[in-house]
Amino acid sequence: NKVKSLIASGVRPQKRLAQKSAQVALRAAKKKAFGRAREHFSHAIDLNPYEEDYWYGRAWVFYRIGGPSNLKQARRDALVCRELAIRRKNTQEQELSEKLLRSMPGVTIIESFTHELSGIN
Repeated sequence: NKVKSLIASGVRPQKRLAQKSAQVALRAAKKKAFGRAREHFSHAIDLNPYEEDYWYGRAWVFYRIGGPSNLKQARRDALVCRELAIRRKNTQEQELSEKLLRSMPGVTIIESFTHELSGIN
């Protein structure tokens, strides 16, 4: 019934499920339950990998957890978020991801891969 009503309203079920998972992730992050937040952001990304908010959320969670492997994943996710934000012209999300990246040791912001490759056929 829920799926039919979602389809009838024009919302794809996966997109809606991703939004719900991201909401759960945000609530978990506010409670500092970072492992749970990471799981729910990962689920949201699995359902809708084109939403930069989910990538940023997971990047922030990995950053908060800390440690070398988590910081490496935080950098990867923040770069994906930045790239998606540039493609969608979402300057707010681009600025957030760049701010997060600048706070990480050993990270230098360069031009977007999209920008770098735009002149190549």
